[in-house]
Amino acid sequence: MKRSHFFLVVTALLLAGRVPAEDRSWDFEDGTPQNWRNWGTVQNDEMRAKSKNITTITTENPAQGTRAMIFRDDMTTLNPYMLAAPIQVKSTSRYVFGGKIRRLHQPGTVMVDFEWSRDGKPQSWIERNRFEVGTAWQDFEVPLNTLPGGATSVRPAIFPHAGNSPADTGAIAVDALYFKEIPADTHDVFPDHQTELCMIGDSITWYGEGDHFRRQLLRHMPELAFVGTHTAKFGYSHAGEGGNSTPHILKRLNATPPARNYHLLAGVNDSAAARSADQVDAVAAGTAERLIQIAEALAARPETERVFLGTIFPCVPDGRPDATDYQFRDAAAARTNELLRQRFSTDVPAGKIILVEYEKPLRALPDWKKIIRLHPTPAGYVHVAAILAESLRRHAVASPGKIDRAACGVEVTNFIDPATGLCRPVLPGWYTVSFQVEKMDDRELTFKIGKQSFSLALQPGDRGQVEYFTGYIGMARPLEISFENGTVSHLMVEKTRPSRQASVYGEGTFIDTVSPMRLGEKLVPISGK
Repeated sequence: MKRSHFFLVVTALLLAGRVPAEDRSWDFEDGTPQNWRNWGTVQNDEMRAKSKNITTITTENPAQGTRAMIFRDDMTTLNPYMLAAPIQVKSTSRYVFGGKIRRLHQPGTVMVDFEWSRDGKPQSWIERNRFEVGTAWQDFEVPLNTLPGGATSVRPAIFPHAGNSPADTGAIAVDALYFKEIPADTHDVFPDHQTELCMIGDSITWYGEGDHFRRQLLRHMPELAFVGTHTAKFGYSHAGEGGNSTPHILKRLNATPPARNYHLLAGVNDSAAARSADQVDAVAAGTAERLIQIAEALAARPETERVFLGTIFPCVPDGRPDATDYQFRDAAAARTNELLRQRFSTDVPAGKIILVEYEKPLRALPDWKKIIRLHPTPAGYVHVAAILAESLRRHAVASPGKIDRAACGVEVTNFIDPATGLCRPVLPGWYTVSFQVEKMDDRELTFKIGKQSFSLALQPGDRGQVEYFTGYIGMARPLEISFENGTVSHLMVEKTRPSRQASVYGEGTFIDTVSPMRLGEKLVPISGK
């Protein structure tokens, strides 16, 4: 049957309400058969009603259990595929979910979600992972690091990302799926030394998929220890601010923490001031001068060993690779880079400030407009991180002394004021809110953080936790937290850590030696900072 005819037949059956749900057995790595179903068959009637125009997932190769995700003709409505029966897990362990993309309609983004349950009761979704698919037969693997205390099972769901980009994946087929526990030790294996890195910049440093920058850097250099005022979605610290131009960075520079190595990437927002060809040179001259000013101020700090100043990425609007309205912005950025290259050959002190050449290798990529854009995709950050890692390996200065993990912890700040019980102002980013349940008036504890409502199936004596995202842009402000049907103690608000687990309770700023430590965190000796 021709593909077009197949779509027509399936669509007709769906409209008639006569397409049965798929439910075939898949074998995971441990040999345990697992069933997968169309999302709509395991959700409520409202979800099924919304899904009536979406085809069920069909089996292309029953012997291998291969599934094809089929969409409506406009390719905009995604059809997730989730595990029908939960997988039993231990909340103290880490897991990975992986497999192979067997077929895809076109390159794009695939999503993986995990729903966690406690004693058979679904709670919420965790670990939204995205990865780029460029070709068939591509392997994928996503980590499941976040398992709240009390979690007894999870259900993975995999589906294409329905965004606005022309590169949306569309129909895909996947097979060879596996779900496995990462062995034993709940701590990462740390190298024998660490290299501090504070990443300063604008939204490219952290907006959207920006934390992939640091995740990819760790794959090249597991010894990196990220420091900064903010935290992004994977829990890595940084000092990026959405919407910043170089004057913004100059104003907040004193608030950035000391570090042995800095990475400065900014200027693309300054370049937006160029609205015509005759404005390009003036805008670029001012941008380059301010970037040098910031780099020199960082280099002058007594703790600083190196400042890595990045050339501005080439840019087009996100999701619009053929747009022309960024031409003057891109031209101003390119001209800024020319001035930085000229300046580094004459005025900048040798050895202290290192120019990282991003523009030339990124612009040489045949698909840079699709993966670098204005804010890179995860696939774009793979290239970006490789460029920076090469420079860091040659020039970054490691912290003195060897790491003795048993004698170290991680510095944590609880933003709850113990005197008032209220939250101190926090910067935009991801935070973990945890607490001890003292009393409950219902089976589930309901509470609000800001305007967002939460509900957790807990019992008195349990410790609960949720992650909260403030948004990308805004002044420092406190989080308003209210518990609606119970009382709690030991309330804690902290920057989300790479383990995605709450730290041991403490007040003010303290060293946590108990909770799982992860690569990318700065380890502090217990005896002192």
